[in-house]
Amino acid sequence: HMLWDYLKKINSEGKTILLTTHYIDEAELLCKKIAIIDNGKIITTGNTDELIKTGGRSSIKIYVKNWTNSKILNKWEHSYNNNCLHIQTNNPDADMPKLIELISKTGASIEKINTVKATLEDVFLKLTGKSIND
Repeated sequence: HMLWDYLKKINSEGKTILLTTHYIDEAELLCKKIAIIDNGKIITTGNTDELIKTGGRSSIKIYVKNWTNSKILNKWEHSYNNNCLHIQTNNPDADMPKLIELISKTGASIEKINTVKATLEDVFLKLTGKSIND
């Protein structure tokens, strides 16, 4: 990715770069501001991180022992299956400490935690209803 390194370098030197791409991972990595175009019309624009935070669906998977279906997680959309709590959140980093504290108070023990962060591709799919390869 020598080209990406070069683009980052000249951007850090104050050059503005207009990048058009069908590769969403490339846009997510290189761009600070994004415009998503669908059928020739701009359907959203914004700071990359904010688009992901507001338009994507991140989640936290918490593997627990001794879970009793507690109402303490009612603030979050969540499910429980095979000793795993799957919790939807727009801000996994901020919610994780709260969730650990709440789950620990129930007497359940936490075995493992995974976060799945939303991507710009998730936002694109949600807004357009299309996959990248359509």
